[in-house]
Amino acid sequence: MNKKAFTFTFFVSLFLLNSGFFFKPKLRAFSCGDNIHLSKSNRELLKIEEEILIFDPKGKSYQYDYSSNKVFPERLKVVSGINLNLEESYLEGSNFYLDYNVIINSVPAKMQIILDYERKTFDSSYTMYGSTTYMPTLNCKEIKFPKDTKFEY
Repeated sequence: MNKKAFTFTFFVSLFLLNSGFFFKPKLRAFSCGDNIHLSKSNRELLKIEEEILIFDPKGKSYQYDYSSNKVFPERLKVVSGINLNLEESYLEGSNFYLDYNVIINSVPAKMQIILDYERKTFDSSYTMYGSTTYMPTLNCKEIKFPKDTKFEY
């Protein structure tokens, strides 16, 4: 009887420890661009790592590394030679916001990206010397990760 109680307790404890692996946050990933860009396959879009927007239900931002097939919390993103230092990411309604500190031509600036994941649109702006420039709206496509992708939360 003692042996059965120990075995049952052991298995319950083991299940609770491992249950964290079953209840991982669901990540969503989007790639945005023109019609030619969006017509690319899921695999081709995953290769363009710097253009993927990934987030969890709490609004935390992630990055993807194609060579290691790994998703990890976003730290620094480099797009077209510009370092994007993530200041904050959050969800508000159906919008995923990313606020960055950047340096453009040796001048500090702020950049904001807004992904409306229901409408599948992408808007961005940057502010330099107190003046804000808005970029054209892009369409987006939700993409999926390969089944063997490793996740770091």
